[in-house]
Amino acid sequence: MEAHRTTPEAEYLPPKACSALFSTPESTLANLRWQRRGPPYIKRGSRILYPRADFERWLESQRIQPDAA
Repeated sequence: MEAHRTTPEAEYLPPKACSALFSTPESTLANLRWQRRGPPYIKRGSRILYPRADFERWLESQRIQPDAA
């Protein structure tokens, strides 16, 4: 049985993929980068990449837990 390996494409997501997977508009991600807020990202030249695990952690940190009635 072959060991499962994650590919770089699965570990790092461009803004378009984050937008599609997590229902976060690309414009929101761009605005958060400009404000230096939001999920951690890597910039290689003009290319933006989000480490998937970091993006998922950031998204989870945005959860709002309503008070129990």
